[in-house]
Amino acid sequence: MSGSTGERSTAMRYALALLVCAMTTLLVLPLFGHLDLANIVLLFTLAVVAVATWLGRGPAVLASFVAVACFDVFFVPPRFSFTVADAQYLITFVVMLLVALVITHLTAAFRRKAREAEQRAQEATFLQAVASALSGAMTMAQAAALLDGLCREHFAIDARLFVATVDNQLQAVDGGGEAPDGDVQRLADVVFRKGNATALPLADAGDRVTLLRALEGATRRRGVIALRCSREQASGEALWTALSAVVATAVERIHYVDVALATTLDMQSERLRSSILSAIAHDLRTPLTVLYGLADTLAGSDGLSDEQVATAAALRDQSHRMHRTVDNLLDMARLRSGRIVLRLDWQSIPELVGASAQSMAPWLDAARLQFRWPAALPLLRLDALLMQRVWCNVLENAAKYSPPGSTIAIGSEVIGTPESGSLRVWFDNAGDGFPTERLERVFDLFERGEVAASVNGMGVGLAVCRAIVEAHGGRIEAINRDGGARVLIELPLSMAPTMQNEQDLR
Repeated sequence: MSGSTGERSTAMRYALALLVCAMTTLLVLPLFGHLDLANIVLLFTLAVVAVATWLGRGPAVLASFVAVACFDVFFVPPRFSFTVADAQYLITFVVMLLVALVITHLTAAFRRKAREAEQRAQEATFLQAVASALSGAMTMAQAAALLDGLCREHFAIDARLFVATVDNQLQAVDGGGEAPDGDVQRLADVVFRKGNATALPLADAGDRVTLLRALEGATRRRGVIALRCSREQASGEALWTALSAVVATAVERIHYVDVALATTLDMQSERLRSSILSAIAHDLRTPLTVLYGLADTLAGSDGLSDEQVATAAALRDQSHRMHRTVDNLLDMARLRSGRIVLRLDWQSIPELVGASAQSMAPWLDAARLQFRWPAALPLLRLDALLMQRVWCNVLENAAKYSPPGSTIAIGSEVIGTPESGSLRVWFDNAGDGFPTERLERVFDLFERGEVAASVNGMGVGLAVCRAIVEAHGGRIEAINRDGGARVLIELPLSMAPTMQNEQDLR
């Protein structure tokens, strides 16, 4: 359809060129004898200029030859024949033809430059409108709708936006253009992976194609833009390159706005959660302390039956467990708010771990613990109270998630030099280990294992451990091994002060 329409349009322009020459001849014929031949030549030249201005180069070239022919036949003696009585008229014909052709060329070049200037102005206006509109877009859907609307308004083409998801998959954005078919989606994925541009012909759409271009952001590729346009429009490389850059900038800005909003929301949620936890923990601490003291006193009283003593002891143990949970919540709230100041001093790791195990004697059988300390371990600068909380939480977690009576192995090793090395402490227990798919999240607040339903706890202990260890500049890691799990804690070494002997002090 479009090809035949173009052919009819071209034929019409050539026909109009012939018609202009014929009309000029008819208008000038009554003036023959009243005008010099030189003036008649100028009238025909004016007709050629008009054809070149309005109809283009091809019709103007045809009009040049026809005008010379009409001047020869109807005005140069002998009239109504191509015979020339005076040879000087041949010079007139040649000059007239050359002037007409030169004017045709210059007029066509002027028209082409005018069209190019107009097109550049239209493209600049379009790009400015797109940049201005997308600068105010707050969502991808809004940006896609604005882009499609502006493309339709300025160039009568459809625009479709594809953006990369978090897992680097390409997804069409709702809000702009028609829903992409399978071929467009597949080709958009290829363009996104390779970063090139391509055009996909549309079935039963004549010369219409879908042009796909990658959106290159400052840090990575952000997506693909699909433009449903004609083949002639698709050849505008500079325009679509500039449009891709503008859209990529807008998509990247929206992405970072979303990231900033999500980060702000997370910070506000974390601040609110810490405040709530701190308030609840403060309100629970005093009654739990009183409850533990009363239960402990009752369990040691005389005159109670064995059943009553067991009940009082169970009440004491559960209140103590709840008190430890409240302490963990308070520590977590303080650590996250930055209100805890570490009281660092040189400490021995075996002594701290041993003291922690001793404080847990009512709930953890010391016979289950197996220590594997090297012959000599360096001292570390630690907050003893906080690190005891770490050892207690890790030991409690190892005991809860391992079979009753199984061994819990504790060991350590020195990595590197005292100036730049670290000390690793590990706790191994038997059992099913950590859930593999949640291995990276076991230290998150309120995160628990697969057997959480059968084990008491709130998922706070390991989160507190990570916060305290990281506050000391270390790291904590959960590892699954054959026959159980391991919690690995790595703390930085530093040069311990040397002790002067008594002789030197004297």
